[in-house]
Formats: sequence, C-alpha cells, structure tokens
Amino acid sequence: MLFTVTGASASGDQTNLKTSKSKVAITDSITVSQNELEQLYKQRQFDSCIQTSERLIKKYQRQLMYKPLAMVYHVQAKAYRRTQKYKEGIISSKASIYWANKNNQAEFLSILLLEVARNKKGLKQYGEAIETYQKALDYSQKYGDFTSESIALNNMGAIYKIQGKYTHAIQFYIKDAELNNKLNRPKDLAIAYNNIGQIHLLTRELELAKSFFNRSKDLRLELNDEYGLALVSNNLGAVHHELKEYEEALDQFYVALATFEKFNSKYRIGEVYLNIADILLLQERYNDVIEFGRQGKEIFEEINSESGVHRANRIQAEAHMNLHRYSTALRLLNRTLDYFNQGEHFAPERRNVYRLLVQIYSTQKKYQKAFECQTVLQKIEMDFTEEANKRDLAIIHEKYNNRDQLLKIDKLQKEKERKEAAILHQKQLNFSFALVIVVLSSFGIYILINNKRLRKAHQRIRKQNREIKDIHDELTDSLQYASKIQQSLNNIPQEVSSFIHDYFILLRPAQKVSGDVYNISIVDHKIIISMMDFAGHGVPAALLATLGVKTLNQIIQAGITSPDKILTELDEVMSEVFDQNEDMVGIDMAVVTIDMNSQTLTYSGARRPLLYIENGESHYIKGTKRSVCDSLSPFQYTFHKHTIPLSEDLKFYLYSDGFPDQFGGAKEKKFLEKNLRNLIIENADEDCTTQKNKIEKERHQWMNPDLKTQNKPTDDTLVMGFHLKI
Repeated sequence: MLFTVTGASASGDQTNLKTSKSKVAITDSITVSQNELEQLYKQRQFDSCIQTSERLIKKYQRQLMYKPLAMVYHVQAKAYRRTQKYKEGIISSKASIYWANKNNQAEFLSILLLEVARNKKGLKQYGEAIETYQKALDYSQKYGDFTSESIALNNMGAIYKIQGKYTHAIQFYIKDAELNNKLNRPKDLAIAYNNIGQIHLLTRELELAKSFFNRSKDLRLELNDEYGLALVSNNLGAVHHELKEYEEALDQFYVALATFEKFNSKYRIGEVYLNIADILLLQERYNDVIEFGRQGKEIFEEINSESGVHRANRIQAEAHMNLHRYSTALRLLNRTLDYFNQGEHFAPERRNVYRLLVQIYSTQKKYQKAFECQTVLQKIEMDFTEEANKRDLAIIHEKYNNRDQLLKIDKLQKEKERKEAAILHQKQLNFSFALVIVVLSSFGIYILINNKRLRKAHQRIRKQNREIKDIHDELTDSLQYASKIQQSLNNIPQEVSSFIHDYFILLRPAQKVSGDVYNISIVDHKIIISMMDFAGHGVPAALLATLGVKTLNQIIQAGITSPDKILTELDEVMSEVFDQNEDMVGIDMAVVTIDMNSQTLTYSGARRPLLYIENGESHYIKGTKRSVCDSLSPFQYTFHKHTIPLSEDLKFYLYSDGFPDQFGGAKEKKFLEKNLRNLIIENADEDCTTQKNKIEKERHQWMNPDLKTQNKPTDDTLVMGFHLKI
C-alpha cells in the first residue's frame, strides 16, 4: 500500500518549474523507499523491515515530510506482529492512525485499524480486538473498501470461534460469504465456506460441515489451489474423525500433510501431526500417539505457537493416562491448564483438559480434586450447550429471513438455469394450454386410480429396505467381532521384551479382517516368530488364517521349533485338511527361531524372504520356491534352513506381498519388493516406532499420489521389524 505525497504550488513561472521538479524528485524518492520497505516485508525480512522503517520515520520527521508516515508506521506494525511483538505493533499502528488523521487520509483508516485489531488479537485482548474490527468494518463500508470489509468479517468470526460463541461466529462468516459471492471472488468465497464448515464441525452438525467443505473444495479445484485443497483435506479428515471413519480420516490427513510439507507450512504440519495423534488415541495406539504428539509439539515450539504446544500436551497426557502413567499425565495437564485459565482460549480444548483431570483424579481416588474439576467441567458444558441452542435458533432465523441471499450463495448457477427453464416453459404453455389441461386431467385420473397400488408398493419397498439394513448391520457387527477374535490370535507374550530390544508390527487389512497374520511363541528359551500370508483377503482368507494359526501353535507346543520342520509339518497337516480341495493355492510364510542358549537365529521361508541388517550391512535371503499346502505347484521343494549367529546389534524384517503388490504412484504401478526393501534399509538406523511411521506414510502417499487419486488397498499389508541386542 503506497500513500502519495502532494503539495501547494509556489507563485511565478520559474519558481513553479523549480518547485515542480523538486516535488517530482521528492515523490520519486518516497516511492522508492516505500517499495524497498514493502519488498523487505514480502521477503519476510521482518527485522530489517523494522530497522528500515525506523530510519525512514526519523528521516521524514527531520525533513518535515509527514504524509508518508502513516504508511511507514503501518508496515512497521505488520512486521512487529509477524515477530510476535504485539505491544510494539499496537504502538506503531496507533501512530499510523494519528498521522493518517492529521494528513486527512481517512480513506486508509480501515486498513490501519485492521492492523491494530490484529495485534490486539495476538495479545488475546479479544474484546478490544472485536471493537477495533467493528470500527474498521464501518470505515471500509463507508469508503467502499471491500477487501478490508472481508478481512474484518473473517477475523471477527475467528475470534468468536475461539471464544466458543458459535452463533456470532457463523453470522460473520455468512456475511463474508455473501460479500465475496456478490463480488465474484472465488478464492475468498472458498475461505468463507471453509470457515462456515468449521463452525458446523465444532457443533457436530457433520453433514452441514461436509457440505460446506466440499463447496470450498470445488472452488479450489477450479482455481487449481493446491494449498487450499490441503486445508480442505485436513478439515474433511476431522469430519471423518467425528463420524468414527478412522481410516478415511487418516487418508485425508496424510494427503494434507504431503502438501503442507511441500509448502513448508510448519503450523499446518504440526496441526496435522496432532490430528493424526487424535485418531491414534481412538485406535489405542498410545506409543504412536506420544511420538506424533512429540513431533507436533517440537514444531509448535519452534514457531512459538502456545496453543499448538498445549494441545500437544493434552494429547500426550491422554496417551500417558491410558498407559497408567498418571504423574506424567498430570504434569502435562496442569501445565496446559495454567495456559487455558489465563484468558479466553479455544473452549473445546479447555473442556478436554478438565475431562481428563476428572478421570485421573477419580482413578487415583482423589475425589475432592475430581469433584472440583467436575464442577468446572459442568459449567463449561452448560455454557457450550446454551450457546449451541442459541446457534440453532440463529441458524433457523438466518435461513428464513435471508433465504434469497443464502440461495444466491449456495445455488446461484442452478437458480439461473431454473429461471430460464421457467421462461421457456411459460412460452410453451401459452401455445398449448388446452393440450396441457387434457394431459393433466388424464394424468390426475391415472394417479387417483393407481394411488392405492403405489402406496402398497412403497410400503413393500420400505420393508425391504429395513430388512436389508438389518442384514447389513448384522454383517457389520459380525465382521467387527471377527476382527476382535483375530486380534486376540495375534497376541505377543510379555516375555518377548526380555529378549528383543525393540520391534514394530504394521498390519493393515484390506477389509475388516485379514489373511495376513503373525504369531510369536516362546518355548525353552527359544522365540519362534512366524509371518503367514494366506491366499486372498477378507473373510475367506481370515477363516483360513484362524485355522492356520491354531495348527501352527499345536505344532510348536508339540516341541517342533526348527523353522524348516515347522513348515514341513504344517504343510503335511494342512494338506490333509484340504485333501479334497484341489484348488487350494497355499500359504506363503516365513519362520524365524531365535535360540538364546546357542546364540543363533535360524530362518526358513515359503516364498517369503528374510531381510536382516548386521553392523550396518544389509543381507537378503529368499524363501524356498514353494508355498505351504500348495496343490497347484508341480514341484515340491524341501524347505531350506539358514542359520545366522547372533551379533551385538542385529535387526531383521519379515513382510507379506501386500505392500509390494499395491498399485499407486503417478503411473498406477506396483510398489515392488525392491522399493520396500530399500525403504527399510534407508530407515534402519531409526527407532522402530519411527520406522513404522515412515513405512505407513510412504504407503499412504503411494496409494494417494495426488488429491484426485485415491487407490483402494490391493491386498492385506503386514510388515514386521525386530531389533536384537545381546
């Protein structure tokens, strides 16, 4: 924003000429200085911007040139705000307003007042910020500054959202949407739709939230706004979270994360990390929650975002609470509570903190403290409920009293088409009125005759729909129960931690239940680790997997612990079970036995390999070229056994063919085993939790290479990694 400098002319032609040249030189000099200052700000060199503005202020005051001062102070205030020096920003903003008034530059006051309000918002002086935004709004409407008007409406809605006053927030966001629709500014309209969707999300009106997010998405697709689409993906992930569609939520979050990392948007990266951590909390993956919370917290500490840091504290505290680490959880929560009790902050997060404190104090039988926290929590819930009721009434009122404007925002194009169709229809009616009367009369008689029959048909359809829904619900419940049964089969003995330093298991079924399973047993100081990949996926493969794991356990309990003998015995038993089924295509698997007495690792595989890393060097052993219980193979090779002496630092990995065979990427090809192998080797120096997260992130990005492409799982995925230290 440049403020031009003008002055009065002197008398006399020669004097006028000299004065005119002098004015031009001064104006050019000021313009150059203003451009230099604006360029520093755009390049995010905020400290240099502040220093340059101080130099220019002194220069202009010394030379009695007051008109540019409003602009210089304004840019200085913006630079102070970007360095989080909000008090200095307010001082500079007020100075810019003083000089604007003194130099009769009232048309710029809306812009200058906005900066005062932004700095007050940074200091969390929300009441004063709202008042200042209202003044900016009044000036922008008076002088026709639509950009400032939109900014003021947007920020007032944001403050009311922070305060939990959702009725006020949505009113300002709707006004912002109406303004930008009227001015045909699709990018700002997409932002307004996104903000309205967030209010509906916070008040759990999920279908409305999804509707507004999708409207924002459509506009951003037309604009090819990649960053804006990532914001929408992040919000749609939150909707799926509330709908308990956790895998869909994670897909959306990983898509958003990839874009934010591309743009190096640290705040948004930290925000997505915490959104993922919230999903993992519900999946009871508490160690992963702590890791994602830690990564998000580090980012927010780097950019000095207190709200982000304390949200990370709350998420980590909930994970520690579920792991029964109550003292750690309380330390994090009390630190966060001090922040939320200092002033008006995001109401839902404050409610979450008190909810956790009630749970922890009740578990510790500190009932007095639990009662005190419960009292505060009830007050927060009552305020939230009262506000929600007000919001419902306000939205209904808004819909009925501003119906034309809302229709114009939501369905402008469709309304135009309907009007054109109505005009055409009216013309047709003028020429064929008699014919229409005959047709309508005939149709009315037909409706009367067939009305009873149609009602019966509708009743039958409704009954069939109810029956279909009941069957669907029953199948869904059965699958969920089957999934729990299968998870119980994949149990890991507690004694494993005594022998294995660290490990990870990444299991992602293509459907509710999986044909990829694992088994870990301990017999006579020997750890037997098995990875089994049954043909197909879904319910049929899961049924075979249940039988296979049961048979495998019987073989191990019978004293057979050598990997090659386990595979041979399992092959014989399963072949007898499926003796009548000539189409049984077999089981791909790998078995590893760790003998702590002889300090050796033995491996045998049926089409599945072993990858191990010893002292920084990787080794790859292929499995035997046959499956267990493979009736289609013409060759019946003997299962080979490989023996590896245990070293001080040994890592080994087993995996099914699900990830290598997954279609995706920019060219819709398979991921391939060599790429998975390289991915594991590249990250082998990381701890197991980090390795697992990176493999899962790579899988999501491969399946979802861009915002328009989302591949479904080709097969079940299982990847296991173990770190031995002697």
